[in-house]
Amino acid sequence: MEEELMEAINGQAERALDARPNMMVRNDLAEALHADFPDFSVEDIADKLDDVWRREGLFFATVHR
Repeated sequence: MEEELMEAINGQAERALDARPNMMVRNDLAEALHADFPDFSVEDIADKLDDVWRREGLFFATVHR
């Protein structure tokens, strides 16, 4: 199941690379992936997103709510 989550996160990273300079909101993306991968907490998914985004040289949008 983790392999599938990582495939989904890497796919999102590819979309983010294609969408530059637009940015994604980290927590929104983590919550959206959590809907498809409920075995993982939103926090765990967010941490994995951070790892992949950092590796790819991507940044998340800063949103103040």
